[in-house]
Amino acid sequence: MKKSLSTNQQANVSLWLQVHPTLGVTMMDHLFNKMDAMYPGRWIACYKNETSVQNWRDTWAEAFDDERILPHQVKAGIAQCRKLYDWPPSLTEFLKACTTVVPLMHRDFPPMLTHKMTKEEREAGLKKVRDISEKLFAKVSA
Repeated sequence: MKKSLSTNQQANVSLWLQVHPTLGVTMMDHLFNKMDAMYPGRWIACYKNETSVQNWRDTWAEAFDDERILPHQVKAGIAQCRKLYDWPPSLTEFLKACTTVVPLMHRDFPPMLTHKMTKEEREAGLKKVRDISEKLFAKVSA
């Protein structure tokens, strides 16, 4: 049976290895379960016993702390792994997936225009653009 850690001991333990109040498990265990679901059979085959799973937890948590990886980056890394890897990623591959910035043109954005403009609104907008253009060209010409 595991003993609960004192406040001082918890301060020395990575946040990744502490039970998350919403998840009910550590964030590392949550990540392990996500990777197992993403790579059925392939992920779990790498971890033959509890010692190897604990080594994975400790090593990846230490790397996340060293690299200052945040939970939203891990979420992005999981999404990147779905796109990039048919096989479970190594630690370094996962860290790269967490910190890779996807160019704006490849991101999924909701539609920006949710209102269909009337003819009058379009004409008013075009008039503003023409007025601004005329002022800019007048300054350049002068």
